Amino acid sequence: MPRMALFAHSWTAASTATAHPVPSVTMSVEEQTDLKALTKTLSESYSSLAHHQQLPPSTVLHHLAHLAQYSHHLPLSWFTPSFTQICFDMHTQFQQLPSPEWQGIESLCSLWTVWLRRLSNAPHALPPVQLQVTHVLASMRTLLLSIPSSPSSLQQKVWVGLVGLAGSEAFVTQDVWLLDTMTQALAYWKKEGKVDGATVEAGVAHGLAQTSALNSFEVESCQQLVEAYVQYAARSIEQHLRSVVHVMEHCIDKRASQQPISRAEANLETLVEIAKAIVETSSATVEEHMARLAVIAGVARTLQFVSINTSKINTLKKESQAIMADTFNRVVIRTESLEQNPMSSMYQDTMAYFSGQCLPTLSLKMLTAMDLKATLQCITSCLLTSDSIWGAKDMICHLSNDPKDTLPLTQLLQHPLHKDIGRISRATAKVIHASLESKDSECIRAVRLLLEGLTELSRAMSTAWETFIVNHGKEGQPLEKTLDTAIWTLFKTLLFSCTAIVKQVTTDPPKGEGFLLIPEAAPMTVSLYANLHFITEHLGTSEGFQAYQDVLKSTVAFLTYKDNVPEFNCLFNTAYMPYVPASPGTGTGTGTGTQQPMSMSRPSTCYLLFFTDLAEQTMKVVDDDVLENALLPCIYSLLKQTSPIPKKLYESAHTAMLSVMAAHKPIAREVASVYAQLLIHSYPEHINLQQLRLGYTTMIHSLCEMDDAVAWLTVGLLLQKMDSWTQEVHAVQRSEYLSVLFDLLKPLSLGPFFAEYLNKMEGYVLAQETQGMKEATLKLLFETVSGTAQA
Repeated sequence: MPRMALFAHSWTAASTATAHPVPSVTMSVEEQTDLKALTKTLSESYSSLAHHQQLPPSTVLHHLAHLAQYSHHLPLSWFTPSFTQICFDMHTQFQQLPSPEWQGIESLCSLWTVWLRRLSNAPHALPPVQLQVTHVLASMRTLLLSIPSSPSSLQQKVWVGLVGLAGSEAFVTQDVWLLDTMTQALAYWKKEGKVDGATVEAGVAHGLAQTSALNSFEVESCQQLVEAYVQYAARSIEQHLRSVVHVMEHCIDKRASQQPISRAEANLETLVEIAKAIVETSSATVEEHMARLAVIAGVARTLQFVSINTSKINTLKKESQAIMADTFNRVVIRTESLEQNPMSSMYQDTMAYFSGQCLPTLSLKMLTAMDLKATLQCITSCLLTSDSIWGAKDMICHLSNDPKDTLPLTQLLQHPLHKDIGRISRATAKVIHASLESKDSECIRAVRLLLEGLTELSRAMSTAWETFIVNHGKEGQPLEKTLDTAIWTLFKTLLFSCTAIVKQVTTDPPKGEGFLLIPEAAPMTVSLYANLHFITEHLGTSEGFQAYQDVLKSTVAFLTYKDNVPEFNCLFNTAYMPYVPASPGTGTGTGTGTQQPMSMSRPSTCYLLFFTDLAEQTMKVVDDDVLENALLPCIYSLLKQTSPIPKKLYESAHTAMLSVMAAHKPIAREVASVYAQLLIHSYPEHINLQQLRLGYTTMIHSLCEMDDAVAWLTVGLLLQKMDSWTQEVHAVQRSEYLSVLFDLLKPLSLGPFFAEYLNKMEGYVLAQETQGMKEATLKLLFETVSGTAQA
């Protein structure tokens, strides 16, 4: 066959063997020239090796390297008996040197690997060269197992070459031999790992998923391979434990897609039996025990998503879950006994990962059979102390608004354990559900400690963010884009994680007994959300916050119910006292004044906004002493601010004052005049006419239901302001305030001071300078009374 035809054949073979077909394109003259040149050099290298004994070693190595570089394009017809014998001779020669020529041996392995792959796709070509193939396989096995000084790149190339033959129809008789070779290689690498972990993972996954030895007669070789991989992974669980799970997941996926279904059922059953045998084998170390748990975790978790709906598969699902639950429980108990071990934090992180993988799909019956206290303690410790989950609370304080300093935060977000926080949170909620169902006092105490820890974590995260804002200039200064994305991704994850956990106590407890079993959960939940309100304000609550709203609604409903009101008021008092001025101008309040609203950063203002909004909705149950000594002094200080404060907080303070009136609080009579003065003095700098009208009308309406005299005295403050404007330049102000007075007609109409009010209104109308102004004023009065006036 001509040289160009040979190379064209190799190009076609390589294209067919690839996962993606080579697109049909028209080659340029330059590309055709390069192709001809490459064809020529490959042919020259191929021909030259026939006389390798007469060539200098450097030339031989050059020709070998050139063929190895383009070995995937070499056609099967080039691997003649004479060429393979030449390769054997060179291999022997390279090995017998005082210092083995590893570069040449590696090139030979590349050629052998391609030859074996070509033969696997052409079974008819295998019988004539069976002896040479056996020689190649033996040589590659020797390189993999018997030469400790061989470089890692060579061992990796041999590993990939051999593993690729697993399941091949042409080499089906070699499957057990291949699995045994892989098992021995893993046993060797357990002591001295030379091959990249990802390559080992891919090899084991491919071997188990494709081998024909997964049957009752040859299953021992598969089980030995899994056992060897467990031992290999146990030497460094931080690097390899997830790989064990991924390997078993891949095997289940592949075997479940086989046809017919009976074949898939048989193979899946065999894999479950292998996993069962692996976890029942005694483990010398905790790491080994965890690696065994990884095997059954990968099997059981993936089986839940198998679409085959037969009684056999359903039985396997339940059986694998039961094995997984039992194994998980034993590992948790064993880990708990090692709390003083220097590796305990790593063990806790590992078990938190497994909780996310194993627990969410378990039935309640399986969960309640576990040691729930030990499980919760392990997860709690990881959630609250692991640097890989919420370690950013210490990191944020030291960040700067600079792209180069965001790397640690970005690395945290990319950490595998942090990415699993969603699964871990759902697993925690599932364990809480089982703990509340059991009503075991120790389990309930563990849940309480978890909620306390989350509350402290939320406070620490809020403080860290506040420290960052204080340390880096103006609060309104925009964050660097990378930092902004990273920090709010972290905060959003924190809020969602906490919600998933506390929801199990507040809205989804068994028989609705969450608060009854853990009464402290309600105030802790409110405090947690108050600390994290700066996140809610930033993200908004329009989408994805239904669970958050459900939790908060349920919690507040519990706290405002009869016997729980004192605790609710204690929560308010604790929240507001740090913000109460030490010497409030109104003469009320006994706060320390440690926080001044004007100097607060966004986390603190959001914290105060949360409780002020909450007070407005629950004012009827707020205790009068708390109202007088904590809430009102703080609100006064907000409303009296001469410098700008957040608009939402300012409006919330006004709404809270109006809710005091609407709730008919006894203190409303005393604060009415104070609030009336605040409204009058705030217009028009801080509030507009619509807000003034709404605020004054709402206040007078509430006061009229309580005390007509107080209502009329409060109206008198507005009248005094009107009467103070006697000059023509005040005409606009008088007309604006007159619209406010007109709004008061309805609430005052049933009181004893209505006649006096009408006389005052008549005087103001008649005092208008022109007939047109009088008619316009009367029209405004008519529209106000009829309800057609526009604000």
